[in-house]
Amino acid sequence: MNANLSTIGMFIILTIGLCFSSCRKHEDTASNLLLGKWISSYADDTYWDFQSDRFVNYYRDGKQWPGNNEMMISKFGERGKSTTFGPLRYEYQILLDTIKFQTYGTVNNQIWRRYGTLREGNILYVWNYKTLPGIENHIDEVSYYCLDGKSCPSKTKKKITVIIESGLEGTVHISFAQKGGVPCEYDADGNPIIRVDQGTIHKTQLQWHPAYMTHDAFDFKVIDCKHGTITDINDWGHNEFGNKAGEMFRTDSVDFKVKDYELSAFSLGYNQYARDMLDYEFGEYLSGQVASFSIGYLKDQYSYKNYMVKIKSTGEEIKG
Repeated sequence: MNANLSTIGMFIILTIGLCFSSCRKHEDTASNLLLGKWISSYADDTYWDFQSDRFVNYYRDGKQWPGNNEMMISKFGERGKSTTFGPLRYEYQILLDTIKFQTYGTVNNQIWRRYGTLREGNILYVWNYKTLPGIENHIDEVSYYCLDGKSCPSKTKKKITVIIESGLEGTVHISFAQKGGVPCEYDADGNPIIRVDQGTIHKTQLQWHPAYMTHDAFDFKVIDCKHGTITDINDWGHNEFGNKAGEMFRTDSVDFKVKDYELSAFSLGYNQYARDMLDYEFGEYLSGQVASFSIGYLKDQYSYKNYMVKIKSTGEEIKG
């Protein structure tokens, strides 16, 4: 009897030990995946620097964020009192292939922002989440970073062909991971094909991937049903056009390499429209991520973007 109890006790101790060892190994793996300096794909002075002591530095355009007297954002999106976060620390958890982490200030002990990450080789995809109640799982912005000193491809191998009908202009919304969505087609290389053939909204069963927004992965084409032809149109990645419009405004020297009257697709990002509006458009409650695109002509897009850049740059509204 005593021998049996001793054996059972030893088994329990070994099991607990293995669990702790496994958890520690799991935690170390996650930490190692984040450690290092990760340079933004669009600017060398924008980067994350994850350290082994759980401190993290974030620089954007050469300035450390958050700065002193950072405005606190409430759960309802309202600006609160100014506060000083001080050096940032981070906590993380592993969910399947995603590592989620949140940053908080060591001075005020307040959470700054929540993020999700996915590492693929020397690439780290980082996205932050919305802050309003009920949409905390909705992605706000997705960025792509490369491990310092390593080479990373400028475009992903993951490509999505989006086919739209001739004459379609306006904002196109694609809702991912919808159980009642259209099953995805695939080309000979295994790349998904989405056909937006019913107005400007489309529900697909295809799961979203951060590379879709950050790596110029959407390949738009126009189908002419009357003649049975499919033609490529210009694609602009998320923030790609806005950055170039801003640069053009500052220097007047950017060559867009696209004619004003050529039809283009401009990526607007994930969840950039109010969810209640999208629910109304789709006629049901959407639980997943929604990617939005503007289909139009370069001259119209540039006029709008340049107008916005002028407002942001001068702090006042400029007519004309």
